Amino acid sequence: MNTPLSEAEAFGILETRREMFAAAMAPILRRAGADVAAAEMGAVLLTDMMIGACRDEFSSQHVARDVPRKLIVAFGDSLVPLLKDLIDAPPAGFLARCVDAYWKSASSALEAA
Repeated sequence: MNTPLSEAEAFGILETRREMFAAAMAPILRRAGADVAAAEMGAVLLTDMMIGACRDEFSSQHVARDVPRKLIVAFGDSLVPLLKDLIDAPPAGFLARCVDAYWKSASSALEAA
């Protein structure tokens, strides 16, 4: 019998696998219209922004201003499925926290666009 992950454990896994997460997100951003370099850079920047926002480091919001709107939206739309792929059975509260933190940070960039 497996013990369910806590939110803290799931977040620790995400932090440990942040490079894997960004690498998995890059092709999604490519499909959204970015070239290879922009997709890779956007995936890293938005991953770091999301993790920072989960830690309540909202100074990371400015990062999204350098990423095109369509990539910000594609990242957000793909966030939960990718987190579920990366972390086996993540807690629902963890998923909600990541999504909420991401969109709070990304909204300032979307409003500026």
